[in-house]
Amino acid sequence: MVDNTETELKLQFLAPGRWEELFAAPVIQSLADPLSFRQETLETQYYDTPGHRLQKAGLAFRIRREGAQWIATVKDGGKNVGGLHERAEWNVLLSAPQADAGIFTDTPVGPVLADTIGEETLTAIFRTCFERQRINLQLADGSVVELAADRGEIHAGGKEAPLLEIELELKAGKAGALLELGAELAKSFPLLPEWRSKYFRALQLAGLAAAEEAAVPAVPPLSGGETAGEALTGILISSIQGLLAAQEKFLHQQDVPEMLRAWGSELWQLRSLLSFSEALMPAEVYGEYQQILTEWTDMLTPLAELDPVLAVWQDIAESTALHWTVPPVLGGILGEKRGQLAAGLAEKLQKGATTPALLSLWAWLTTTGLSGQLAVEPPDSMARPAFDDFVRKQLARWRESILAAGKKIDLQDTELICLLRLQALKICGITAVLPLKWPKKIKRQHASLRKLLAGFDYLHDLKTTAEIVRNILKSQSSRLLYRDTGILTGWQAREARTVCRKLNKRWKKLLATESK
Repeated sequence: MVDNTETELKLQFLAPGRWEELFAAPVIQSLADPLSFRQETLETQYYDTPGHRLQKAGLAFRIRREGAQWIATVKDGGKNVGGLHERAEWNVLLSAPQADAGIFTDTPVGPVLADTIGEETLTAIFRTCFERQRINLQLADGSVVELAADRGEIHAGGKEAPLLEIELELKAGKAGALLELGAELAKSFPLLPEWRSKYFRALQLAGLAAAEEAAVPAVPPLSGGETAGEALTGILISSIQGLLAAQEKFLHQQDVPEMLRAWGSELWQLRSLLSFSEALMPAEVYGEYQQILTEWTDMLTPLAELDPVLAVWQDIAESTALHWTVPPVLGGILGEKRGQLAAGLAEKLQKGATTPALLSLWAWLTTTGLSGQLAVEPPDSMARPAFDDFVRKQLARWRESILAAGKKIDLQDTELICLLRLQALKICGITAVLPLKWPKKIKRQHASLRKLLAGFDYLHDLKTTAEIVRNILKSQSSRLLYRDTGILTGWQAREARTVCRKLNKRWKKLLATESK
């Protein structure tokens, strides 16, 4: 019997045609211990009770054939350590593939297993069969990582799904080494982090688990004594994971606007958190990643700006206030354009465009992190500021910058509105994610700012609608198209009057809450 805890990073391999290149890649060849290379075919049968008691308890029971050996394994649900998944497992050698919880009686998990199963019996629920190639890698910092490359199938619920993934398991050294290695591999191959275990993927295939159950590991709650650097390091790691998870959902449902908005929101949140933490980061690190995230925002923008226009047009087309003698044509044109933009964006993401930078930033945060020492000392000196103090002072500076626009808003100044919108987005994004209890005054300020942001968003959409309409009419035109675009712009212009009135009132309210 062997007990151990595994810390691993799992990655989807997105280019089946390049699978044979993996072990020949220079990054692998330069680190590999050739004598450690092994290749084997693994057949695994998973078991549970008829009432799925193990699944509900977060336990997995499997029997795997490795060469001439049969090995029974129990794994727990694991925990999140620095953003990486860490799971305990217990292994017992068997003479025959017989599922019996009693074989784990002498292990720490034995009593838990017995209590969970109770009077029920274990039955086979699904299986996996795959070829595994593995090799040990010796990294520059002395860490040892096992690279396991798995190719095969999952069989569950009468269905079959392909399996193509690599696992980086830490054998010795620092957890950040997994992420640094993952980032290097992602520069050579299209990879995406995979949060789901083979067991969980089989549950999904069998219809025993929904996609949304595959939650991204969350950073443990703050104890209250962390410095700003310590706390924000964990929050940034959580934000990276949130962005990766939202990206995966968009790739699976790229035709659903909500999935794009969720990914865009996570991207903006990460940008805002980096900006918020700038004083705690080396200038070169901050500049590198902020530039990359800005480029991704630019990549996302055409589709993100089209979706609100399409949504407004759908409301117009379905409105009972209009009677169409000839059906509208604008919706079809906008829908076709959206499909093209979504497919283009998904193609870039499916090639792992974001993986190297996100894993690299994640690795830097895990190995180095925000030290807590301010890179540039502010006038009110905070050498190693506590998290609460840092947050409140930073937010106060951000609020001051948005109020510096003046006592009145010039709603005709599109550059000013754009600036205010971006500043409001940053503040709202930050306050939504930071785990702090806000005083009543701050809550009022945040509520006023969120309402202001809704107005800024509308005026932004009004501006982008005009640009989209102009571009459409440049490429094609007809009487029906002129009719539809005229209705669209008129509809939005009418609503803009109400929005502008509310914006002025809300700006005054924000000033009032700040002065109290």
